[in-house]
Amino acid sequence: MTQTPAPGNVLAEIEGGLFRGETSRVGSNQFVLYRRDNEYWVKMSPFWRRQWEEGLSAPHNKPIDLRIVLMTGSHRQQNYWVTDPLDDNLELFPVGIVWLRELGRHIPQRDVFLSTKLPSNPKMRWREKCVHCHSTGFGWVTDRQELRVAEYGISCEACHGPAAQHVRKNRNPFRRFALHTSTNDDITIVNPAELGAVRSIQACAVCHMAVSRYTLRCYDPGRDDLDDIRRSPPVEMRNSMPNRFWPDRMVRVGGREGPAVFDSPCFTTDGNFTCLSCHSMHKSAPDDQLKAGMRTNEACLQCHQDYRTKLSDHTHHRANSSGSRCYNCHMPHTSWNLIKATRSHQISNPNLAKDTAARRPNACNLCHLDRTLLWTSKHLNQWYGHAPAQVTTEQRTIGAGPLWALKGDAVVRGLVTWSMGWQPAQQAAGTHWIAPYLAYLATDTYTVVRIAARRSLRTLPGFEALDFDPVDIKTSTWQQNQRRIIQRWQQITHEHVADPSLLLGPAGRLDKQRITAMLSKRDNTPVYISE
Repeated sequence: MTQTPAPGNVLAEIEGGLFRGETSRVGSNQFVLYRRDNEYWVKMSPFWRRQWEEGLSAPHNKPIDLRIVLMTGSHRQQNYWVTDPLDDNLELFPVGIVWLRELGRHIPQRDVFLSTKLPSNPKMRWREKCVHCHSTGFGWVTDRQELRVAEYGISCEACHGPAAQHVRKNRNPFRRFALHTSTNDDITIVNPAELGAVRSIQACAVCHMAVSRYTLRCYDPGRDDLDDIRRSPPVEMRNSMPNRFWPDRMVRVGGREGPAVFDSPCFTTDGNFTCLSCHSMHKSAPDDQLKAGMRTNEACLQCHQDYRTKLSDHTHHRANSSGSRCYNCHMPHTSWNLIKATRSHQISNPNLAKDTAARRPNACNLCHLDRTLLWTSKHLNQWYGHAPAQVTTEQRTIGAGPLWALKGDAVVRGLVTWSMGWQPAQQAAGTHWIAPYLAYLATDTYTVVRIAARRSLRTLPGFEALDFDPVDIKTSTWQQNQRRIIQRWQQITHEHVADPSLLLGPAGRLDKQRITAMLSKRDNTPVYISE
């Protein structure tokens, strides 16, 4: 989560052979990266931070050398932090470039967020926000006006609380042996699994929370005072926070699942559902940290045993298909972070009327991208007795995938772009029609959508080796990429058949006139998803 740079953990050096004095350019700014013994340095403008926040484009003064003192991230990307030379309190600020493992290169930091262009980027300060979740045991030393942390990254005490007494008492080997042979808990340390549902969720939600208030006070797991430290926005405030919530107040940003878990019926009606129902910090792979078996229906069947023998009767899909995976319907990919779609953690039932009113993709059509919302409405009515949803003419006649890709806002476009590369969706909807829509998404004004379009394209038959630079900001380059992708699609596609719902006219040709008309009505509301 957070590391001090050292040989062996700087990804740009390991994977890219960098930090040898080369220059990385971001617009009119440049960064010279180099290593001095075991220290990592960058030569940059000290005003770069203000330029990034305020939308200024030209360097203000001569570059200076700054030592990189921290790094955050390692699974997908790595960010660099330096001491702000303009801050008397020695605040840390981001260098402004990120090593993105997917591309194997540095890209502008603003381009890893689903966000509008400058000057709408957030003011990022280590002390103000980042330290709360990217370190363990932080505290403010008042007499020295200094922020200190017990450990960088997420270590034992982040989940188990202060451990001084635990360490001291368990130096006694007889005590340790007695605990191993006993069924009693060790009262000198917090075990989130033994806290009860509310405080157990709070131990995770302290970081995984859509926060409306920060304080420079550390939360210790086991206490029931999280709202005094990091307050989740009340439901009535969520409409004013579109960067974190859908219009119906459901969370739409990954990494902020706390409110979603608290709002889930599995918690509100039963009271025993917690993050640890599916996740494990110790017996899991680093990605997703799911317990063994939790990538199957066992995640839900551990509580809902009665569906074990009537699964297909309930799902109306084959028992071994993705349509019968509980979480594909009840935890669809309607949140966004880290340049990908993530599952909603507000467990819910498919409800087309509610999803459409919230302008959110629905679970059914995130797989059945080629089908219309009218098709979905009919099946939900036939199978589960839902009242027919009110749908527009376009929603009655055009597949959800093309409709969302062409007219949705940036969040919806990101989600559908990811879904077009998702194997269950490709199996349900076919792949013969997807490439031209990813070609249009490869010209999106949001860099992360273009990155996701490149990734999804490379999952399609015949496009595995296709490559283009999704970070390039020239629209002329985007248009060239678009033409190249569509031409490739026309060459390799064998199912050249008309399909009005996919905007494919005679001989399977794109109905460019209708596509252009729909693009002109795209929802261009500025979006910033605050990951």
